[in-house]
Amino acid sequence: MAEPPPGLESLFLTGATQEAHHIRTGEDLTEDKPWEMVSKQAILEEIQFKGAISDFHPVKAKLQKYAPDTVLIIWDVEEEYGNNFLVAVTERARDDRLEVYRAEEAKKEAEAAGAARGGGGGGRAPAAESVL
Repeated sequence: MAEPPPGLESLFLTGATQEAHHIRTGEDLTEDKPWEMVSKQAILEEIQFKGAISDFHPVKAKLQKYAPDTVLIIWDVEEEYGNNFLVAVTERARDDRLEVYRAEEAKKEAEAAGAARGGGGGGRAPAAESVL
């Protein structure tokens, strides 16, 4: 099992936690968009209410130090880091991941626009049919 990139923490989030924060895998999050911004306040309130049994309890101290109002939550589809989700606990990690996701989205939009214009043929003209 690989270690998560710096500033990201691997967590297991139950179905109830996913539903409460609107990050249900396969519904709110998909393989095409495996991330969502979640209210930090809502997460901290859950930790306050549930205590040590909160799925987010292991990152409580890091989230309390995290300044932004929203937290990047990422579905780790392949569970590459041992659990089903990653949580950005630093602004740098959040910004780095969002930059990657936005670049991927822009690329997909450009490809879709090219296909809609009749592009997508790889830039090559169709082969001429032989008349022999």
